[in-house]
Amino acid sequence: PRCSGTCRKLLEPLLELLAHPDSPRVPTFPASRAAPASGAGASPPPAPVASVMAVKQPLPRFDPSAVLDALALLDGDSDRVLATTLRARRSVDGFCLPSCMGRSERQEVEKLLSSICVQLEGCLAGAYSPAPGSQTWTSMPGGADKATTAGLREDGWMPTAGQQTARALRGLERDFSHGRGVFQSSTKTVAVLVNGSDHAEFALSEKGADVRSLVDSLKFLLDGVESGLEARNSGFVYSNRWGHLVSDPADVGTGLRCILTVRAPAVKRMDGATLEEWLAPRGLRLEPGPPVGAAALAAAATEGVLHVSNRYALGLDEVALVSGVIRGVVALIDLDHELVEAEGLLGAGRRHRIDQQR
Repeated sequence: PRCSGTCRKLLEPLLELLAHPDSPRVPTFPASRAAPASGAGASPPPAPVASVMAVKQPLPRFDPSAVLDALALLDGDSDRVLATTLRARRSVDGFCLPSCMGRSERQEVEKLLSSICVQLEGCLAGAYSPAPGSQTWTSMPGGADKATTAGLREDGWMPTAGQQTARALRGLERDFSHGRGVFQSSTKTVAVLVNGSDHAEFALSEKGADVRSLVDSLKFLLDGVESGLEARNSGFVYSNRWGHLVSDPADVGTGLRCILTVRAPAVKRMDGATLEEWLAPRGLRLEPGPPVGAAALAAAATEGVLHVSNRYALGLDEVALVSGVIRGVVALIDLDHELVEAEGLLGAGRRHRIDQQR
């Protein structure tokens, strides 16, 4: 967040590539050059520079009632969606990103976010568990106990030191236990990972396809934490041009991933390149592994399961993003029915030829 202006020449072309093809665009101008010297022999002023149409993130639109009703659209196929996961990443204003943070900054972010999360009420009420071995959360010196840590890791909430080489290369494994932890609701469907890849990663996971309900819960969670930050003279980092600024350029914009865990065995048997050609124009992608959360992890064990999410986080608002995933998953399930029917017809044809040969 601090260096987004400094690194503008590097970031802008990258974000343009990562934005939705139909993103809103506004005219922008390159930075003006220094004024020419005056007096005799001074060079003439530079010619006006033409504007460039550049991506602009739409204003936030976190309206659950405007999201497509997945349960109604799926109708008799609602059981095909085994789990729904929403993940939102946020940066806290005034701090370096996690890969560049020092120990004192990391501890300050942990203190700020954990103190807000433990004050959440209702369905979001829960407890904060510092990473095992942590000495930064005074209420629990030494970090969470073994049983709590094991439960969080089993559900995918608690990261493990050295788990990913990429994390280590980005500086995210440095002082692993220090200033890191997870807030988990008592229902075990909501978690906030503190100082992981981002300052805060909000994750919700539930069984089934009631996407609207989960969007409503995520909005309630984000509003609650943002209100707590504002009360402490802080807030989330937001750019009028790019939206939410976070560690991964692919998540800049909404900072949101909507992941539906879908049972589609015939589609899963498709050639990878062919499936990618089908997903890409619909703004979808496959997650490399199951998302976090007990519901999603349990569903991943089912045969013929795919984890489908949005390809773009920049250039569309939250309602359009989530509705696009729902619309795409409905089409994917229809495709699965068509493939199963085609496989059945092919199978019948083979049986008929065998009977004729006999």
